[in-house]
Parts: sequence; structure tokens; C-alpha cells
Amino acid sequence: MAHSGVQHEPRPTHDATGVIVPLRLREIFRGRNRVFKIVEELEVVQHNLHALKDMEYCSQMNMAEVLRDFKRLRLRIAQGLPFSPCQCRANAVCEICKGRKWVNATQYLLLPHPGLGAM
Repeated sequence: MAHSGVQHEPRPTHDATGVIVPLRLREIFRGRNRVFKIVEELEVVQHNLHALKDMEYCSQMNMAEVLRDFKRLRLRIAQGLPFSPCQCRANAVCEICKGRKWVNATQYLLLPHPGLGAM
């Protein structure tokens, strides 16, 4: 079978809101997706530990605290990951993204959102 020589564009990468990210941020958001897979693995570990909470060999563990720590760890990781491209101009110095051109979830809440005025 002959090779057509046509290169296919990689699948687009999306931010947390479902918007396709610009090419210059594609690798950053793919990295975000890799870290989210690790966060999902931590969730599986947390679930497995919870299933063992009544076992004798876990009786001296403060399981409620351990499970809270897992949840806190997952949230802390997720909160620092890229959430969305920043809305700043390409050459502007931005006080929110500090030149990264992407924001985490907390910073995203600081951005103006069209149609969401004060109530």
C-alpha cells in the first residue's frame, strides 16, 4: 500500500471549558491531560482504601483522615493545572497569567466573561 504523503493534523486539544486551545498551548494542555490521568489513579487508590476501611489490618489507621488527605491532594493538583487560555493580548503583560498565556481554575474566575455581568 502506497503512503499518500499527507500529514494529518493531530487531534485538537481542549481546555476545561471544552474550547479548542491555540496551537502554541497545545502541549501544555496535553500535559494537563496526562496529570489528570494521575489524579484519576489517585481517586482509584482512595476508593480502594475506602473499601478496606473495616478490615482488621486497617483498624489502627485514621481512615477518615487518610481519605480526606487524598481528596485534598487531588484538589490541590487539579487547582494548579491549566484550565483555560488567558484572554490577554499576545504581547501584553498580564497580571493574571504572568505571561504564561494560560490560567488555572482559580485565575479563570478572575477573568471577565461576556454576558456574565454583575447581578
